[in-house]
Amino acid sequence: MLGVRIRRSVHLAGEMTSTVGNLEARDADRANARPASIWRVDLGGRIPVQQVLLTVGVGVFSRPFRLEAADDPAAPVLLASGELTRREGAAGPLAVGFPERSARHLKLTVIDDRNAPLLILWLTAEGAVRQVVFDGASAAPGVMRLYYGNARALAPRYDFGRTAACRIGVDRDQAHAGAPARQSGLSSGAETVFRAVSVAGVRRTGGCRDRVGRHPGEPGAGVGSQRSGWPIGCPAARSAGPRGQLV
Repeated sequence: MLGVRIRRSVHLAGEMTSTVGNLEARDADRANARPASIWRVDLGGRIPVQQVLLTVGVGVFSRPFRLEAADDPAAPVLLASGELTRREGAAGPLAVGFPERSARHLKLTVIDDRNAPLLILWLTAEGAVRQVVFDGASAAPGVMRLYYGNARALAPRYDFGRTAACRIGVDRDQAHAGAPARQSGLSSGAETVFRAVSVAGVRRTGGCRDRVGRHPGEPGAGVGSQRSGWPIGCPAARSAGPRGQLV
């Protein structure tokens, strides 16, 4: 008997947000050597869009159209094309859907041929809502923020991560989770967090090094680093007491 694999997928209707664009005046032009009308729309900001609603004046029509994202006027991106059609007795805006695309400027081209231009009153862009809802009973008090960005972005490489061991005295040999805490005057909770940050900094950088690129205690390291356990280049080396503890 052959094995059977069943996969279940659930699709739920999502929330959409609407943005009414700033519709500029119609431009008469030609498209594919045919008389056409062009409308340019500013959405006020670069937003994700997957559908536009066109509110058109009364009348029955069928016109070829092309909708483009025109953030770069020299290289517009085609979003959708086809026929704008309204039949007898139909009402409501015309919907044009397409795969989601982020854009601020849209360009709508409608081929009129020998017909009167359409009266487009406004264009509304729709996109999926980017929103996170927290349960009020379990949410923490105060303002809650969600940060997101580019998963492929390079590491920031802050100076703090490279100099943390110099400032709070975590030696390379003590860079592990069970290292004893130094006398810092901090509360136990703050001391634990501070030590965890410093350990991460040491693991990322391989520990502090002196000005000639050697770890404390290595042959040839500076006198100051041998006496106090601090590299010469560390700011704490000038204020370190016995066994490398701050004084």
